[in-house]
Amino acid sequence: MFRSSAMAMLLVLLGPAAQAAPVEAWRLDGLAEPWSAWFDASRNVVFVSNVAGDPLAKDGNGFIARVGLKGRLIERDWVSGLDAPKGMSALGGQLYVADIDRIVAVDLATGEVTRRWPVPGARSLTDVYAAQRSGRVFVSDALTDTVWVLKDGKLDVFARDAELRGPAGLRVNAGRLVVAGTGGAAGAGRLTAVNLEDSRIWELGGSAVSGHLLGLDAIGDDGWYVTDPVAGLLDKVDEAGVVLEQTAVGKGAGDLAFLGELGLLLVPMTADDRLLALKVPPLPGGGD
Repeated sequence: MFRSSAMAMLLVLLGPAAQAAPVEAWRLDGLAEPWSAWFDASRNVVFVSNVAGDPLAKDGNGFIARVGLKGRLIERDWVSGLDAPKGMSALGGQLYVADIDRIVAVDLATGEVTRRWPVPGARSLTDVYAAQRSGRVFVSDALTDTVWVLKDGKLDVFARDAELRGPAGLRVNAGRLVVAGTGGAAGAGRLTAVNLEDSRIWELGGSAVSGHLLGLDAIGDDGWYVTDPVAGLLDKVDEAGVVLEQTAVGKGAGDLAFLGELGLLLVPMTADDRLLALKVPPLPGGGD
């Protein structure tokens, strides 16, 4: 369960005290270690991955739920039989899901699993980002300092380096892949950027945000929302990586989704079996 094994796996020192908090819009209880939220604008529905057990166990307990924008549970077990599903993103009518050591594709119209890609050497596939323009699907592995890329059904290493610092959250924004790190051999987690052409890695603007960074979403082209599940913090970060605002949301804050035009932040609370919706200033979200 996240409260024991996952928290042990993610253990870091607590961050600084939080300041002002965004307004809570609603909360949905009754999930099972929800890890990631992804919003399907065409269907007006939120997909929530649920680990439902040990985040590294191949136990078949994991599932994906469908949730309405006002917090109504539409279908708890929309997809079942996964192991420990975490990050998700969609491309071409398929929802791509990180599931420990494989990438799973799910038909958005039917909820049927259409394909699985075993990822050689993967230990904890953590997040997925599908770049709409290039058709590339990026997948992070926090325990091997690796970002994979899937294109036209072919899987390759996109970047592998200790400077990724346990790569978790992924977003393509302003011509680079931005990575939130959970922390690794090179030190505490930071925000890094990876060149989309040659995989060159650099620290994002001398990033000041640091900790066990997990969830990541863009605030247009001007900054980021970042979660730290161990410190229980939600950070609003500018493009230079400086923390502008810090909110205490609780331990286990997972892979968030920013619904820019609606001014909503959806934060899976893994330790509380809850999806939390926060009202924030509306702004179109970032893209690739």
